[in-house]
Amino acid sequence: MASDEEGWPHFKQLKGLPTMDLIEQEGFLKDHILLYFDNNSF
Repeated sequence: MASDEEGWPHFKQLKGLPTMDLIEQEGFLKDHILLYFDNNSF
């Protein structure tokens, strides 16, 4: 992982993002936020 001059991390994109409309993006984010909290005991 590389860092910039202020120490912020920079990541390399390994694969392209899927094309989603606004409603699909909203559902994707909601699902993955809930999954994150489930996996991290919140």
